[in-house]
Amino acid sequence: MKVLSVNASISGFRKKAANGYKAQALIDTISGAPGGGELIAFPAGYFRGSWHDIRPHLMQISSALSGGNSWVLVGFDDGIVKRGRTSSNQLPFFLSALGPRGQILGPWRQISTTSLDADHGVPNLSEVPQRVFTASSATVLPLVCGEMHSPHVRAQISSVAPDLVVVCGHSSLGQGLVPTLRAVHASSSSPCVHVQHLAVRSVAKHHVVRRNGVHDTEQLRKTGGGHDWWLSAQWFNL
Repeated sequence: MKVLSVNASISGFRKKAANGYKAQALIDTISGAPGGGELIAFPAGYFRGSWHDIRPHLMQISSALSGGNSWVLVGFDDGIVKRGRTSSNQLPFFLSALGPRGQILGPWRQISTTSLDADHGVPNLSEVPQRVFTASSATVLPLVCGEMHSPHVRAQISSVAPDLVVVCGHSSLGQGLVPTLRAVHASSSSPCVHVQHLAVRSVAKHHVVRRNGVHDTEQLRKTGGGHDWWLSAQWFNL
């Protein structure tokens, strides 16, 4: 499956006033995607606001996808929570999938943030397999940020064995990223890709784990955005 991994700089993160120019940058990324990739993944929290606030932007993006064969995954946050154990049904973090024929799937609510609060998401685990959608004949399971740390969520991945797992992260996950992606892969042998927001001068990379378990990276490179905000898009065949 041909996947465009899109990381974004942290400037503009969770700023509602940035929604307009970030929507346009997303659309520009779709327009500039060579060969019409099958999936384009943006981070969780890419937009800020309620479903009512975000839906017009999603409709605009959906229109831009029309006539192609690409799907887009993108997240929005309707609030902020403090660190610590948080009841899953109170997390204001969501993810949606947009398809080339006007499909708008979700929004799916994040059910856990770390391995410490993984048990809070157990009552909602049945929602995870229901997220699976098909893009160009490949089944895709999206996860929202810290859900990937939950062994309960990883067990759900195993139960559906998707062709691809996409983890849309929020921001700057450090040394724990690669081991956790490997754990996600180990749950079902599905390839997985991770996207997130990063520091403006970050030296981080794009990260994927391929079907054979090999961890692969590519350097960040500015492909969109403005003078103080950027997107870095990188193609992977997974």
